[in-house]
Amino acid sequence: MINPLKNNQSLYHRLESISNSIYNLTNPNFLESSNDINELGILLKLNQLEIGILAVVATKGPDLETITEARLMALFSKFNRKRSDIILAIKQLTRSHVIVRSESRNWEEFQINKRYSRILENEDWDTLAELNAHGIIPLLKRIVQIFNHESHRHSLFHGTPMEETEFEEELNLDNNGKLTIVQKARKYFGNNAWDFYGTQLFFYTLARKVILDESTNLDEFFMNKQLNQWERKSFLHQEIISESWGPIADGYFEIHGNGQVNDQLELDVSDAGIETLLPELDPSIITSLLDCKIITIPHKKPSEIETVKLIFDEATKIKLRPIQKSLNPDIREKIKEKLGKRKLGLTTLFYGYPGTGKTEFCYQMAKEFDLPILEINVAQIQNKWVGESEKNARKVFYQYKKLKKQSQKECILLFNEADALLGKRINVSSSVDAMNNSVKNIFLEEMERFEGILFATTNLTENLDLAFERRFLFKVFFEKPDSQSSAKIWKLYFPALNVSECSTLAKKFNFSPGEISNIYARFEIEKILGSRLSKIKLIEQLAAEERIKSYSNRNTNSVGFG
Repeated sequence: MINPLKNNQSLYHRLESISNSIYNLTNPNFLESSNDINELGILLKLNQLEIGILAVVATKGPDLETITEARLMALFSKFNRKRSDIILAIKQLTRSHVIVRSESRNWEEFQINKRYSRILENEDWDTLAELNAHGIIPLLKRIVQIFNHESHRHSLFHGTPMEETEFEEELNLDNNGKLTIVQKARKYFGNNAWDFYGTQLFFYTLARKVILDESTNLDEFFMNKQLNQWERKSFLHQEIISESWGPIADGYFEIHGNGQVNDQLELDVSDAGIETLLPELDPSIITSLLDCKIITIPHKKPSEIETVKLIFDEATKIKLRPIQKSLNPDIREKIKEKLGKRKLGLTTLFYGYPGTGKTEFCYQMAKEFDLPILEINVAQIQNKWVGESEKNARKVFYQYKKLKKQSQKECILLFNEADALLGKRINVSSSVDAMNNSVKNIFLEEMERFEGILFATTNLTENLDLAFERRFLFKVFFEKPDSQSSAKIWKLYFPALNVSECSTLAKKFNFSPGEISNIYARFEIEKILGSRLSKIKLIEQLAAEERIKSYSNRNTNSVGFG
């Protein structure tokens, strides 16, 4: 933030000027009439008397004297201030941790809090503006800033763990004592060894929910708490997984994941928690958190999907028909009623030759039944950093649940080109192997209790893990189209060709729909470039060039960049 003071004078210079005027007693009404005091009062959110006391304690007067309560009484009583007003101002400044009593010398001496002093010296206006976070939204924003080590360099994530008094000071809890979350925190925590970590987790989970619309990853939260492995696991099992932790036991927080795979647990605020713990929020914010009318998850809308006519042979049509019917809302409800809790997820694996319409079929189902589609590229889940891939895997299913809630309807979760995900788990010989196996275990675990519509497409099935095979309710193999279907596809892309020409192309070239689509695109480009070949000759030439030729007949002794 740019220096907001008029004339760009330094903050310390202003405080020194105020202090000198107080000592000189040039005007009994100085505290009320001083422009400097009024301007700083607005910036620092302190009243006139508090600014005066701050100035005196910060500069120690012209003679650098010891500032005690008695000295402050003597100075400010000359400005027509009652003893009770001065005592109240001193208490407010100490309660807000602006001034403190000396620990190393005379206990009666007042000093500026070291942290506050550094901020004043460095004129850190952004931090100054955040110091007195008052009200629910400023408090929650402040919590996120403190805990986010990437945007706010705080000792919590850099060496020395945060002390309890420092934590309360950072959040200005004394001045926010009337907020429901502060009152609840004081009710919940204070009776066992885990309470300090529980307090931080309580505030952080609420702040992430409201400010970032995200749940809290417990591994990430405890990453820099300087707890050893057994202490962390002890807290997770005794408090979280056992559901004995106060906010969980009361139904205000809920757990995602069960900690069986790398302890990848997520903590979120329930609807009851939003309504009970955050009543000070604006009603519109509460409504958006509960009803989720604003969709925040990136996804493909049905209206954005272009209608494409798909042509399949009769055998493939028969296999796809039950899936298509199952997506009908009325049929879905009947299935749920019949199966109950046994199998609520419509999970389908589409496998077979590339370019045969597997992904496009998923898109067209989304469009036909007005289903938002969350498409996941499996390669994007994997991350070189330890634990990040597992976290990404959990996040996929969390985002899907959130998209369903926000859309207030069924949605499709699509894993496109899921070859790497569905392969067999292997013996671990490296950290990468361990990560890949861990990610697969997470997906297996999530699919076991999945409620919704899940499609996965793959070209490779020889290496399919049998555990995944069991978790797919439908498994549909996409073969290359037979000659009759292929002729129809040629006709679809090239309507000017007659039936005989299309049949000839279908018999001559054993192409998938994707390959025919490529030829159509090349055909349009060649026309723009001015090709003089007849239509059928040009199509045949492009079809002959579609397949990459084998290198087996080339001279293997040649070396170079040809």
